[in-house]
Parts: sequence; structure tokens; C-alpha cells
Amino acid sequence: MQKQYFLVWLLLISQFFFGQQMPIDFSPTLDNFTVFSGSQFSRVADPLDANNMVGKFTKTGGSQWEGAFIDLSASINLDSGKILTLRFYDPNALSHNMVLKLENGVNPNVEVLKNFSSSGWTTVSFDFSAAKYSSNSAPVNASGTYSRLTLFIDGGQTSIGTYYIDDISDGTTNNGLDVVYSQLVWQDEFNDSGTFSSANWFAETVPPNNGSWSNGELQHYTNRLVNVNENNGTLKITAKKESYTAYGTQKNYTSARLNSLFSFTYGRVDVRAKLPVGNGTWPAIWMLGTSMGNSYTPATLNWPNCGEVDIMEHWGNNPNYIHGSIHTPSSYGSTVNTSVVLSTDVSTTFHVYSMNWSPNKISFMIDNEIYYTYNPTVKNASTWPFFAPQFILLNVAMGGIGGAIDSNFTQSTMEVDYVRVYQAALTADSFIQETVKIYPNPVSNMLSISVPTENIGAKASVFSIIGTEVASFNITNEKTTFDTSALAPGIYFLRINNHQLKIVKE
Repeated sequence: MQKQYFLVWLLLISQFFFGQQMPIDFSPTLDNFTVFSGSQFSRVADPLDANNMVGKFTKTGGSQWEGAFIDLSASINLDSGKILTLRFYDPNALSHNMVLKLENGVNPNVEVLKNFSSSGWTTVSFDFSAAKYSSNSAPVNASGTYSRLTLFIDGGQTSIGTYYIDDISDGTTNNGLDVVYSQLVWQDEFNDSGTFSSANWFAETVPPNNGSWSNGELQHYTNRLVNVNENNGTLKITAKKESYTAYGTQKNYTSARLNSLFSFTYGRVDVRAKLPVGNGTWPAIWMLGTSMGNSYTPATLNWPNCGEVDIMEHWGNNPNYIHGSIHTPSSYGSTVNTSVVLSTDVSTTFHVYSMNWSPNKISFMIDNEIYYTYNPTVKNASTWPFFAPQFILLNVAMGGIGGAIDSNFTQSTMEVDYVRVYQAALTADSFIQETVKIYPNPVSNMLSISVPTENIGAKASVFSIIGTEVASFNITNEKTTFDTSALAPGIYFLRINNHQLKIVKE
């Protein structure tokens, strides 16, 4: 939301439209292929199973090389596996050939040709250890990563037909996430009635720019119940058309902006929400570095040096397009961002908008499906300020890049069912809870900490539940003790390197 140079920003969106990742089962709305040379594509129900969505590919006979491709947010890595598979169905049970081509890689484009007969659903395997270069048909044991997958059915033939494909896979099982965060460490389920939890959220109402907010926004933010409240199991942030004067400035719209009183470094955020409707509405679910200052932390860095992650933005004049963005010192004008269109109305249907933040990359997801991953090759203060705590923001702005406001607009609401933050990563190559031990837990006084030898000398930090560091010490050997007697009873988090454990202080 803290953005400048919007014309450049808007122009770049079309250049960063990323598709789905492997495996592709056509269940999410993100599994869409782009067609060329006359072919057609759609997501439909399986002809043999109405509960299963598949891809329908049609050759119209307009060209010998009608085809379709999909751009992947997480590249296929042939160094991890050479076999790609898919399921194919032809209602006429005929013989076919198929070319599966991998493009946009670190090496030249490669492809594999398969001949097969279809009788019902047939699994077809493509072995890229026996591939060919697309440019000259020379054989190659293909390697490296590729971000585009292209399909040709009966290539070289001017034929007509309709075929179904499902379950395109390279063996990926972790949904493209390098770290899976599994322990729920903070949440708000919004089950109260009336005002929001003051223990979880702070309503930011003071505009930074002489009575106005940045980005051409046209509203005042308030903490009034008409703009923000909990009711029937959801948080409701309502933008209203009304004359309202605050801080010496009159505005014609009001809304609300909540900042979490919890901050964290590395983890996953899930927010289930239904978005407002109407030209000019601009809801956002996002994060800022606590280093820029908030209600409980003094400012040490300005924006964009603090880093910003826009988990979800939606502009009312472009309905059902969801935007995810990264803002850093290297890309706050021509920012790194992408968008995806959903097939269901985001204003009438709840979706889960997520962000998975590891020390290596930040992945954006909708309904647990990744549509974009930010992973700069060089990570420094300019490209990767994401090594320090961030807090969560929820708001609905009016105007700005949300577009011109509909003259008939009266009010509209973003409903949030829950906000959940997960940490305690579990990966194959990290020790985390299997090898880092703390005991006793709950603890009254002395906490014993057991770590593997590679972590001797590391700094250990203890954070309160709102993200404030309350103690720090060095890990001096495989068994270290920490005196918790100075801590008030409650929940704390012990962080060693990139790993975190929850402490319950009695």
C-alpha cells in the first residue's frame, strides 16, 4: 500500500503474470493454459467423474501445430527428476502422439515425443533423460530448470479433436514450499461481538500527510464500530460514503485500518476473507517491517527500507484480479508484483489468501495454491530486507489505484473470517524441534536448551507474543541454561538462527 510511481507499477503488472506450479490437477482456478494457433482450452468436469476437474484441450484443425502452454511459478527441476507424467483421455479411444516441451530454462528448450493409444484414462510418461533439443532434434539427457510447459497433441497433423488431460506431475509433493510452517503461534478468529480485540490489533487513524493518506486515497480511517467491528464470526471493515472531518481535513469516505500487535520473522500467514465490491474500493492484506515503527516499536528504518509484502490487494475497477507484491529499496516504484484472476467472485466467496516466508523466498498462495514466488538471486538490504520482524495490516482504502469511485457507491465491507500465523518449520535439512530441545516446558525458573554442535555460538533471542525481544544470550555449548525468573507468566518464543520454539512461562 505504500507505493509511488503508479503508472510504471501498473504497466509492469502484465509482465509478471505467473501461472501455477507442479503438480497440475486443474482443481484450482490457477491451472489455466494459454492456447495458440487455433487450439482451445477450458477447465471442465471429468467425463467419467463429475467431482474431478480436468483440462479440456480442443484441436480445431487450423494448424498442424496447435498447442497450449502454462507458465509455472515454481520451475521444473530436471536435476531432481527426469520423468514427467500426465493422464490423458480421448472419448474415441484412438492412437495419438504428444510432444511435451520445456521452455524458458537455464539451458536450451527440450522436448519428448510419445506415441500411445488411449482407452479410458491413460497415464503417459515423458523421460527427459532421452529428450531432444527443440532447435535441432539432437538427443540430450536434459538438465536444469524450466518455467514453461508446452503441450502438442498430434503435432504435425491438421486434425480435429477434443481431449482431456489431468494430473501433470514432476513428482513434486511439497507444493513448492522450501519450508513448511506447521505450528500455529498467533491467531484471531473474530468470534466476539462488537469492537475488535485491542490485545491483537491497533486501529491506525492518524494520516501521515497533512490530514491525508498516501497513494491518492480518499478516506479517513476511524476506529468507530460503523467502520470496524466483529459480528457473527467475522471481522468487518466497512468503507462508507459520508462526510467526515478529522485532523483538519474533510473527506467524503471513511473506513478502517488495523495493525497487528504481533510481529514475527519467517512463517506463514493465512487470512480467509471476502472482499468488498464497487469501483474505487481497494482492500488489502499486507505486512510491513516493524523497523518502520508502529504502536509498540520505535522507527529505525523508513519505507521501503523496512520491506513490504502485499499478500492480497484487489482493485474494485478490476474485479476478481488478485495482486501480490513485494516492495524493497530495489523495487518500490517498478515493484516486483504479479496478479491472478479467480473464476469465483471474490466479493461473494471466501478465499484463503496466504504468504509463506522462509529465509530463502516468499511464496504467495490462494486457497493453498502458489501463484508467485519471490526469490532474488542476490539477497541484500536492497533486495531482501526480509530478515527482521514484520506485522500484519488489514484495511480498505478508497480511490487511489483502486480507481475512480462509483458515484452510486454507498458502502461495502471486507469480511475476515480468521488471521492465522504459523511457524516452527519442519524441513528435511533443518534440526528444529527434533534436535533442539527445551525443558521443562512449561517452565518456572531455569530453562534447559539442547542444540546440535553446529549451533554453538549462535545468538538466542526470547520474544514476547507481540514480537518484542525481552532477552538474548549466546549458545555456549550443546547444553545451555536460561533463567526465566524475570519473565512474567505467559507465552514466549525462543529463536535460534532461523528456528523458533514456544516457551510457556508459569
